Amino acid sequence: MNVEIIIYSVASFYGNEEIGNLVNEMFKNHNILIFKGSGNDGPFYTSVRKIDSNVMDSIFNIGALLTSEMQKKIYYATISEEANSHPPIVYNFSSRGPGENGSRGLDFVAPGAAISYAPRFAFEEKKCFVGTSCSSPNAAGAVACLLSGLKAKSIEYSPALIKFALFKTAFLPKNVNIFEFGHGIIQINEAFEYFCKKINDLNSVPNQLNGSYGASFTLLNGQDQNVTERDFNLSDFINGNKDAKKWIIQVSKNAENFISVSEINEKNLFTVKVDTNKLEAGNFYFGEIIILHPKIGSILNIPVFICYPIKVTETKNLHIQKEITLTSESPFRFVIYPFFKSSKVPCEIAVIALQKLRTNICIQNVEYNNRFQSIVDRDPKKILKFSTKNQIETYSFTLEKPEIQEICIFSTVATSLKSNAKLRIELSFKN
Repeated sequence: MNVEIIIYSVASFYGNEEIGNLVNEMFKNHNILIFKGSGNDGPFYTSVRKIDSNVMDSIFNIGALLTSEMQKKIYYATISEEANSHPPIVYNFSSRGPGENGSRGLDFVAPGAAISYAPRFAFEEKKCFVGTSCSSPNAAGAVACLLSGLKAKSIEYSPALIKFALFKTAFLPKNVNIFEFGHGIIQINEAFEYFCKKINDLNSVPNQLNGSYGASFTLLNGQDQNVTERDFNLSDFINGNKDAKKWIIQVSKNAENFISVSEINEKNLFTVKVDTNKLEAGNFYFGEIIILHPKIGSILNIPVFICYPIKVTETKNLHIQKEITLTSESPFRFVIYPFFKSSKVPCEIAVIALQKLRTNICIQNVEYNNRFQSIVDRDPKKILKFSTKNQIETYSFTLEKPEIQEICIFSTVATSLKSNAKLRIELSFKN
């Protein structure tokens, strides 16, 4: 039996060493492409399963995409003509990166919902299915068309070159986060054209090393040092860098204000600097270090993830207030580092509508460094129900230990905001 594509629509291989070795062998020695869903533990960062880090280079990890057309056809949402032009978004449930050692966490995104015939024992004839289990088959089907086209042209390929061509041609909407979208939305026609036109150049593409990931910074506000720098070796990321002197290194445009990078020296070392003077504490930031080949263009995008929490102590930041505009497209995130001498410190969050609001909104907090276990062990999500008579909702949790916390406020598809919601968020710590 000749197998070329395998779809594994489950969030994890659960770190099984035997399965991991088999997956790596299929990818490297048998040219088999394996597509897996990124998981449904979003919208929090680092919610992809790090337990699968031993196979991440050998699979296509796919997140879940939602378009305005899907909202109309699947959820019967009323979308204005102006909204129709809005770029696609990632479902809130779709797991986000970074993955192990600051990796992107997922490769691409694909539509994450479908209306299909239900099993015969079900009451409905048709049913809407959602999840990254829908995304991975969508991506696999598109790539199957690409393989058919390459075979018709007698063009040889490998899984690594397929992934590279998809990376080069994927569509990444403006201002979106690479840890939500990966390299972007697969453009299968463009990938086929790229293969056909650049077939000679593809032989010059250096191989990315297994286990080569990204740069992750956790910085605390209030530190004396405002600029943090770290050295990296290009040889840890990519093979065939004997011509690295000819390569250009630069920072993605979205991060030029707070990330800088040195040139690559004779030892293939380069330095990345992060300037917190340009950042607001309590947020996450991201960017990419881009390696440019003089002939091929971008050959490697090293993801950079910055966690910059507000430090909360017995005497500092016990009361925090922030006004936000919440949209259906983007969750509001706030990251804190509670550092109290005592344990079991209560935190209460008041969410106040600054204009008349009738909708349901989700709020949830998780431990940043123990994300997956924090989600599994308990369900800290709460639905805030706003109505004409109720414009204030509260959410509380107890800080058991000094762990960085990500607090996330977001809408669901079922309660999608018809317009932007203006809210005031008030955090109070009772020490």
